[in-house]
Amino acid sequence: AILATVAYALFITPNDLEARHETIVLSNWQGGANLRIAHVSDLQTVGFCQREAKAAALVNAFNPDLVIFTGDYIAGPFNDPAPAVA
Repeated sequence: AILATVAYALFITPNDLEARHETIVLSNWQGGANLRIAHVSDLQTVGFCQREAKAAALVNAFNPDLVIFTGDYIAGPFNDPAPAVA
């Protein structure tokens, strides 16, 4: 069970990107037109890779007005941050 959990966490979950579309109605919104926001989180990548390319394609297809990145966008190696920073 432990080996299966580790394999799932390393090989399945990282490539399982999810895109959801939610509509939030704000009764006091004074902004006029609708605002499209893309929220990107937990990519945990080290440098540009296929996962980031897929995430970028999903975000671009949504055509957002604003993109917000939160939480675990990059991961190690922490002894050499250059790939993650790039």
